[in-house]
Amino acid sequence: MYRREETGPAGRGKQRERAGSRTNQGGAVGQGKQRDRESRRQQDREGGNEGRQRNRARYNDICIKIPKQISYFSITSPTLTKKKLYQSLVLPILTYCSPVWRPFLLQDITALEKVQRRATKYIVNDSSLNYKDRLMKLNMLPLMYLLEIADIMFAVSSVKSPGVHFDIHNYITFSSSNTRSSSQFKLNHRLTNNNLTRHSYFYRLPRLWNSLPSINLSLSMRTIKSLITSHLFTHFTLTFDSDYPCSFHYLCPCNSCSKTPTVSSLKC
Repeated sequence: MYRREETGPAGRGKQRERAGSRTNQGGAVGQGKQRDRESRRQQDREGGNEGRQRNRARYNDICIKIPKQISYFSITSPTLTKKKLYQSLVLPILTYCSPVWRPFLLQDITALEKVQRRATKYIVNDSSLNYKDRLMKLNMLPLMYLLEIADIMFAVSSVKSPGVHFDIHNYITFSSSNTRSSSQFKLNHRLTNNNLTRHSYFYRLPRLWNSLPSINLSLSMRTIKSLITSHLFTHFTLTFDSDYPCSFHYLCPCNSCSKTPTVSSLKC
C-alpha cells in the first residue's frame, strides 16, 4: 500500500523536516570527503618534504665526499689513468640507484654537476679549457646525461629480462597505435597533479623514452647503450653550455622546459 501524504500545515512541516535532514546528511558527507582530500594532500606534502630532505642529504654527502676521493689521485699521473680511476671508483658512486634519486631542481642539478666539473679539471690539469672542452677532450658526457642513460637502461633491462619480484609492465605501458605521430615503441604518459610524483621515475620515463629515436629491444644491451650514448653525445656537442643549467640534460626536467617535450629527429 502507498503511504498517504499528510496535507495541511502539519504535513508541510514534516516535509520540511525530512528535506532538512537529507540536506544535513549530504552536507556532513561532503564535509567528510573534503576532510579526506585535505588529509591526503597533507600526507602527500609531508611525504614529499621527507623525500626531498633525504635526497638533499644524499646530494650534500656526494658533494663533500667525492672531491676528497678525487684528491687522492696523483696530479702527476697520466690523464688516461686518472680518467679510468674516476670512471671505475667515482662514477659508480655518483650513479648508484640514480633512477630513485635523480634531481630535478636546478640548484641540485648544478651542485651535482659541479662535482664532475671539478673532477675533469683535476684529470685534464689544463686551466685554459672550459668544462665542455674538457669533456670533449676526455670523450665524456655530463653527469646528468649519464643519469638519463641510467634511467633508460634500467627500463630496457627490466623489459628484456623481467625479474621474479618486479614486473615493469605494471608501471609502464607501450602505445598500441601505429600512426605517423606514435608507434608501438612509444610509452604512454602518466598524469599527476603532484609535482614530486611527476618527477619520479615512472612518470618522467615516458617523456625521456619518447624523445629518443626508436629503441630496438631485440638488440643486445651493449648495442642499445652504445647507440643511445652516441646519440646523446651528438646532442651534447650541439647544445651544451656550461653556463646554462638547462643544457646539462638531454631533456631538462625543470618545470619551464618540461612543458614542451622535445621530439628527436635523429635516428640510431
